[in-house]
Amino acid sequence: MARHMITQCGLNDELGPMYVEDEKLVSEALKQQIDSEVRGLLVNARNQVKALLTDKLDQLHTLAGALLDYETLTKDQIKAVLAGEKLAPALLDVSKSSKQHKPAEEGTEVAAAPALDDQ
Repeated sequence: MARHMITQCGLNDELGPMYVEDEKLVSEALKQQIDSEVRGLLVNARNQVKALLTDKLDQLHTLAGALLDYETLTKDQIKAVLAGEKLAPALLDVSKSSKQHKPAEEGTEVAAAPALDDQ
């Protein structure tokens, strides 16, 4: 996708607006410049994501815990969880499952599901 952004959409300040239909037909110097710009774009994106996840780590863990308890959340439920609100106990359609779901109590650990190979 990053290569497409640079070679076909012209989304790069260094190379500018350009369209390369077939990289086999361009010079070796341009290929190297394209590779360098693609690498730079990917490194920059990775650094931004890493910084965002580090900055929001507490919210990430809070949301992960809620997803372990409820499996799916609506947009409003996500907003509530991140605002520190407690959600109502999860309700399952008993016609689809014979097991009753009970959210894990705060501070308890959740066991990992067995690997498919173990079954």
